[in-house]
Amino acid sequence: MLTECSQDSLDFASLGGRKVTAAFDGGAMTSNAGALLLRETDRAISLSRQVAVCFTDGRRQDRVEHSVETLVAQRIHGIALGYEDLNDHDELRHDPVLGLVSSKAQARRSDCAVLAGKSTLNRLEHAPRTEEDRYRKLAVDEDAMKRLRANQLRLWFASLAYVLMTALRRMALQGTELAQATTRTIRLKLLKLGALVTVSVRRVKIAIASACPLKGVFVNAHRRLCSVA
Repeated sequence: MLTECSQDSLDFASLGGRKVTAAFDGGAMTSNAGALLLRETDRAISLSRQVAVCFTDGRRQDRVEHSVETLVAQRIHGIALGYEDLNDHDELRHDPVLGLVSSKAQARRSDCAVLAGKSTLNRLEHAPRTEEDRYRKLAVDEDAMKRLRANQLRLWFASLAYVLMTALRRMALQGTELAQATTRTIRLKLLKLGALVTVSVRRVKIAIASACPLKGVFVNAHRRLCSVA
């Protein structure tokens, strides 16, 4: 039973005379540490890189914080991790592991997060195909070519996330208890892992929870993916 709630601290029922509290102040932590396996799978099949070259980036490059490949990877990996809603990315843009799997260790500018928020990702989905599309007067409702096009792109991203997950299962999970698992089960048991992330000059250390039930499967999957890369 909850005894007290505040914006900074959550107090729960005591245990053996000890006060039990919680707060969202853990710092550089993630609940998506298993996405490291998705990163290796993505690298093995060059998924995000191949998708990114299908986009034409008309932005001024001296002002670009998030490359197209980073945006594409963020969207695909986010969906694979169960974050279909763009609104989720206003918090996920600070997730250190999602940044890592999107090939972004830190922001280039001090006023930016490592990854893009929902507004930037939304612009990616609604961007015109060409400059001609931007200025051409259409006989149909232009707000409606854009909604249809954005919905089509979202469907493609969802399909690509499924491709990524099935590639992980095919390449790294054969012979394990997850060999025939659904993408939802793989996400729950192998990808949604808590970890503490420490970044130094020489390395990025992801300290995954020691109580992970499938650590053996994870280690085996890592070894298989490294042999492919």
